[in-house]
This record gives sequence, structure tokens and C-alpha cells, in this order.
Amino acid sequence: IRDSPIVTPAPAELAGLVVHVFQLVTPAVTPEDDWDYHHMPGYTGELRRLFQLELVRAGFTVTVDRADPADLVAVIQSEMPPGQSGVATLALSSGGAVIDHISVQVPVSGKPPKTVHHSAETAVRLVEAMSQSPAVSQFAMEVRARGQQPVAAKGAAQTPGQCEPDPTLAAEPEPPEVECVIEAVPHCQPPSPVRRAWQPIPFVQCPPEIGPIVEDVLGLPAKFSPQHTRERRLRGECGTTPRDGECCYVQFTAQQCR
Repeated sequence: IRDSPIVTPAPAELAGLVVHVFQLVTPAVTPEDDWDYHHMPGYTGELRRLFQLELVRAGFTVTVDRADPADLVAVIQSEMPPGQSGVATLALSSGGAVIDHISVQVPVSGKPPKTVHHSAETAVRLVEAMSQSPAVSQFAMEVRARGQQPVAAKGAAQTPGQCEPDPTLAAEPEPPEVECVIEAVPHCQPPSPVRRAWQPIPFVQCPPEIGPIVEDVLGLPAKFSPQHTRERRLRGECGTTPRDGECCYVQFTAQQCR
């Protein structure tokens, strides 16, 4: 199984910064929302959510409400052409002033038409590039030189890391025992009408499996993942404020077979 690398912790002088990752909202509130609604591909939205998660794992504080104060606002755009490696660009700003632009390659595996872009790995690359950015380091120094501490965001909620396994939930999907290079491809469906994070067992509004997310030689369905669902539905630390009720799945795909 190809796992995304473990993100390197951010330097201590950066880890206290509060970051808001721009996400699409509908109906549109700003011109940027309207542009996103008409132009942003779904994989960019997923990359933004993965980037938010890796920021927390690296030690940054993330605020999910755009109305809350933040030291930096992060906007990600990406292109992932079929069968080719892509590019993801991160724009960091503060008070409308651009702090840095960072671009990284989006790795791809497999051969057309059965290729997979690795968004989770890309999110790690973006966070690590941000942590190593001289411009971001200089920005943090200037904040402290002015006698400020990074903002203590009102109600700032960290995107959850890996929540502790809940024994009351159904088991996570297991990869098939085949002589292939297997990758777990996550996918979350649009919000359901249910808005409670702690939905009754076994997340009754979520079918146990859906059709394949991507086509490959295995042709397996995507199976419900309680852990991905639990993490996606939470806006704060494990067990707190719920997000909209999404249902998340994992499909195991084969990139190479002997």
C-alpha cells in the first residue's frame, strides 16, 4: 500500500501561527467563492481539506471559520491532468498582503487511463514547503518583533488528526491479499441531511459500499470507512463540533501486479 509520508513537524517559531485554509462555500459570499464554484475541480477541494489536516499534524493551529482571526490565509489551486503529474500552488496572505507563493508537484502512479494522483502526499509536500519558506519564517519573526503573539483565534478549531479508534464502530476496510501494489483511495460523498457527528451505529445513512471511485484491474467497490467519516464530520478535535454529515469510503486499487 502506498501511504502518504508522515509530515515533518514545523519549526517551533512557526508552529504557533494560526492558519485559515480557504474553502468553497455555497451560496457564494465573496467573488472568490463564486469563481471557485464555477471553476474549481473537486480534487482541489479534497487537497485543501488534506492540507488542513497535515497543517495540524505539523503543529500549526487551524481555524475553520473564515470570520475568526488568523495569522495567515492559505488558498490552494491545483491542476491534475489525466495520466500526468500535476501541480499544486499555495498562496499565503495576511491582511490581504501576499506573504508567499509555493508550488509543488502532484505525484501520479499507474498508466493511462488508470492513473491516480496522490493528493495526500501533495498535502504533506505543501505543508513541509511552507514550514521551510524563508518568507513565512520572516513573517513570524516580524509578528513577534511587533510584540505580538500569533492570534488566539476565537473558537479556533483544529482539524482532527487520527482519532482514537472507536470499538463500537464497524471495522475499517482491509486491502485484498493480491500480489499487487495496492493504494487506498479515499472518497467522501456530499453532505447528507444528518448533521450529527456521532450518528447511530452503523452510520445508517451511509450505504456499506458504493461503486468504484476509479477504474483499475481489481474493479473493487469502495467500502464505507467509519474512521474517515468520523474525522470528516468533525470540525474540532475528536469528539467535538460536527461538520455536515458526509459518508466516506475507501477503494483499494492496484497500480502494479506481478
